[in-house]
Amino acid sequence: MLPVPVHCFHCTHDLVTENVLQAGMEKTLAESLLEISRKTHEDRGIKTYHVPYHPRRIYIEAPGIIEIQEFMKFSAYSHLVSRVTRIFDDTNREFLHGTKIPDVPSPGSWVRIVSAGIYKGDLGLVVFTPREGDVVLITVVPRFDVIQKRKRKARELFARAAPAPALLDAAYLAKFPLQSNIHTIGSRTFHRTGLEVLQVPSALVLKTEPRPTDAELFLFQSCLERLDMTYDTEQLIRHAVNEALHKESSWLWHTGDRVRILEGAFVDMSCCIHEIDEANRTVILNFGSSNVKFGPSIADFGSAMPIRVEVSMEDLEREFLVGDQVCVALGKNKGRTGLILEITDDVATIVEEMANQLIEVTPPPFIFIY
Repeated sequence: MLPVPVHCFHCTHDLVTENVLQAGMEKTLAESLLEISRKTHEDRGIKTYHVPYHPRRIYIEAPGIIEIQEFMKFSAYSHLVSRVTRIFDDTNREFLHGTKIPDVPSPGSWVRIVSAGIYKGDLGLVVFTPREGDVVLITVVPRFDVIQKRKRKARELFARAAPAPALLDAAYLAKFPLQSNIHTIGSRTFHRTGLEVLQVPSALVLKTEPRPTDAELFLFQSCLERLDMTYDTEQLIRHAVNEALHKESSWLWHTGDRVRILEGAFVDMSCCIHEIDEANRTVILNFGSSNVKFGPSIADFGSAMPIRVEVSMEDLEREFLVGDQVCVALGKNKGRTGLILEITDDVATIVEEMANQLIEVTPPPFIFIY
């Protein structure tokens, strides 16, 4: 196996670090470090842990990062370490002694980064999960300073705020090597759409995010025009972004709004919302409204046709007709109003009432009638 260089995140008071290793070597390295600890560092409070259901990692408990760095010098296997990640005092460490396999977010899941670093608190999208273990690949809107700044003098060190999240420009990315749609810039990797790709252990770094903000989703949405749908990963990105925006738009629904049923016995039928249960994310639909234009004929259901039915919001989408006066609720045209001129496939064309300009909204459910 080829050696991998060590990358340390500098910190002087961390008690535990997490090392991502070459596959299959975690047990060997853990046993080696444990033996070294017994012989040379018994009085320094250094402990080594290997958790079977967290493959490719060991955990080292020590007074600080300096002690860990010195400790690693004694091991013949230290060259196998590829990265060191800090675990802070406020992290629950019961996993070091547990036996429960952690839940790993599935591809297409939205997650929030909770570990320290420039991406703490940022939104991520899971694009790949392994067959075993919890190390996943996620994409994030990068915080990357494209402008090369002068090196600071030793006496001028000061904390700098992380760059604002923004997609990397395609022309800038083209300057760097591309392999399998991934550009490498230094030690960082970026998808050709401008998103950054991170490999992270989900058990400690991520938490599921059930409702990303519309501002965060807009940043991801801005990469959709660069997607090539012949690639599975890019199909996944588009589907996840559109689905999340669809869910967000459902919070804008009101009683009387016209919707179309996507799943179940009444698929493709149009009806009006009678009542909304936001807590359970369901709605009661009214099939007797005069505003409704049905897909399948009501006669097809005979006497079994109900007047009202309760349906999950996940199985509905907002329905619009040519001539509806609408306002764009999400995306780059948010807040603009006008009249729907045409709905073709997944695009609604709106004529803006003030500027008399044409606006294309994808997909149409991101607008609402007012």
